[in-house]
Amino acid sequence: MIETAKELEVYLRPHMKTHKTLEIGEMMAPSKSKISVSTLAELEFFADGGFDDILLAIPITKDKLTRLKFVHERKNISILINTVEAIDILDSSDRPFNVLIEVSTGYERTGIYVEEYQKIAKILEKLLASPNRLTFKGLYNHCGHTYLGEKERDETKRTKIEAMNRETVSKLVELRDYLERQFESSAPIFIGTGSTPGCGYPVDEFKQLDELHPGNYCFYDYCQETLGSCRTTDIAAFVLSRVNSVFEDYIVIDAGFLAISKDSPELNFGKVLAPNDDMFITGMSQEAGKLKMKSEETDLRTRFKVGDYVKIAPAHSCFTAALHPEFALFENGKFIKKISPCRGW
Repeated sequence: MIETAKELEVYLRPHMKTHKTLEIGEMMAPSKSKISVSTLAELEFFADGGFDDILLAIPITKDKLTRLKFVHERKNISILINTVEAIDILDSSDRPFNVLIEVSTGYERTGIYVEEYQKIAKILEKLLASPNRLTFKGLYNHCGHTYLGEKERDETKRTKIEAMNRETVSKLVELRDYLERQFESSAPIFIGTGSTPGCGYPVDEFKQLDELHPGNYCFYDYCQETLGSCRTTDIAAFVLSRVNSVFEDYIVIDAGFLAISKDSPELNFGKVLAPNDDMFITGMSQEAGKLKMKSEETDLRTRFKVGDYVKIAPAHSCFTAALHPEFALFENGKFIKKISPCRGW
């Protein structure tokens, strides 16, 4: 991803929300600068760990200002807003925050619809008139709609995602140009977008952006594989479990939805890689997973025994990683050390 950003001549601001660790954060951002986070706990964690130029990529509420101000006193922090009221909240803090306006190009989460020019202009007008010296940094977008639905992940998925990328850039550029004309901006307005599927299929139009901010690519997962963002060999996060019961037509492992997560049942919650890839998860309870063979098998009791290892690539590594208090770090099959992710909000 670092090389992709270099080739496109844009900044890379990797998102830390998938792994939430200092060690992997430094792999993604070797300079320990320009990162995105999703919670105040992550903001504090990475700031304490020596990272700077951090974007808190969620809209802020007033109850979080005290903690936010404490970090801002020692680090360069940027904040997302999507309402006029958010400016009043930031003004009440008496801190000159950097601010980005969040816009939506199709994902429909917290951003303002990119076509709502007047609404966005009204927010920017109030922002520029802030008595608190708030600094407008530009427009932020998460193109989460590039995570195609199950039925869309066919042979045309690359074409679909690339089309979404081009449309996203076009809408952001049009909005930027409009705002620069309306406010007679002396400097170009900064625009950025990102998602791992989107950045997995970069288009030349990305060169019109200033920044990309994907996050899941640090681990990838089975969902990303089905989208074509990665290969099985690129996936770097796994759940390692053991067989604790063997029956004629299924086995049970000691990892349930509190170890794997319930996300993406349409993808069987993940991809079983070992002892072979001819198995799939048919169901889970809190601490147990039930696996069957894809092909016909006469008696699984002849192939498995209690204590055998089972290796699973999760469907969504962000969810699965959040369930574990520590990760075992391996390199070339050799255990290196355990690392601890940030937890809480």
